[in-house]
Amino acid sequence: MSSADPGSPPLGQQIVQAAARDAIGFLIPFSVPRGGVIFKQLPAGAPFPLPTFFLRQELLNSEWPTEIGLDVRVRRLPLTGMNLLAEVAGSDRALAHQPLLLGAHYDAVGDDPDGRRFPGASDNASGVAVVLEVARALREHQVAFPRPVWIAAFDAEETGAYGARALAAEFRHSGISPIVVNLDLSALADSPVVVEGSANSLPLFRALDVAAKRIGVPLAYGAVQSDNRQFAAVGFPSVGLGSGGRGYHTPSDGPGKVQPPALARSGALLLAAIDELAG
Repeated sequence: MSSADPGSPPLGQQIVQAAARDAIGFLIPFSVPRGGVIFKQLPAGAPFPLPTFFLRQELLNSEWPTEIGLDVRVRRLPLTGMNLLAEVAGSDRALAHQPLLLGAHYDAVGDDPDGRRFPGASDNASGVAVVLEVARALREHQVAFPRPVWIAAFDAEETGAYGARALAAEFRHSGISPIVVNLDLSALADSPVVVEGSANSLPLFRALDVAAKRIGVPLAYGAVQSDNRQFAAVGFPSVGLGSGGRGYHTPSDGPGKVQPPALARSGALLLAAIDELAG
């Protein structure tokens, strides 16, 4: 058996590497949160090459049984989705195909067939709320920047970021070269806003640094494993932002887990960053 590495590479790649080392299965250590409902993930695409299971962390420190019996019933369903796009037009025609793309994924892990609810408030209603409020502010104040600002709601992030992947491919095919800011999990106000950037994102880092210092928002470099990585994979300058959430991918991820100051802080940061990036 093989177990998950909490760092890079991505989980799917780790499982492929474990299969190449003749592993017979893949275990993902996990601490079960209060309430006893384990973190939900929705795999899509090609099946993993090994049987893969979450395992309670405490079992790794106990004597292993010689045999584990499982009865798992699985249905594979076709994946369909729809991205939503809106535009705040820019004034410089030379930048018409070089927009600032501001986005967040609007899908969540969804409810269980037995009726158990997974509200998805932190992941990612929080990010969508911030992006929509920024879009409203831009429209109501009739802000016109040289660079157009495109607002995106990505679908199918929870199944492998297929919505962002499709949109990034479409942009490449159409000759559109965006700079991308993606917001995911913006529910906590008691921690810095984490930033992950692509290899060519130095201008984005500089703009965010200027914006954050101007309004007093602390930033920290860290992993943001979300739609931003799909745009980075095809060469677009991209950053992911997030301040985290508690209980996401579980039934406890309700509106009470989202701290309003976190939403306000992320919105102020995005507006200040737009001023730097599109102005």
